[in-house]
Amino acid sequence: MALVYCARGLSGTQIDVMAGDVRIATLWSNKSHPSNKREDWRWTFTMAAGPSGFSVSGATDSKADAQALIASTWERWIAAAGLVEK
Repeated sequence: MALVYCARGLSGTQIDVMAGDVRIATLWSNKSHPSNKREDWRWTFTMAAGPSGFSVSGATDSKADAQALIASTWERWIAAAGLVEK
C-alpha cells in the first residue's frame, strides 16, 4: 500500500501522511524566520516507538527528501513489526 500525502489547509505546507485510513506521520514546511529564504521540511511519526534506530522525527532540505525518509522509515517499521502491507 502506497503512502498518501494529504495537504491540510490552503497553503499545502502541512501534510498528513496516511497509510490506508491511519495517519502515520505529519510533514510540514518550517520557516523559522520570515527573512529565511531557505525552506526546510520537518516530519514526525505519530507512533511513539519503533524498531532499533527508528527515527520518530527529522528535518530535510526538501519536501521530496522528507517524503523519501518517511517512506523508507515506514517500510522498516512494517518489516520490524512482522506486518505485510496489502
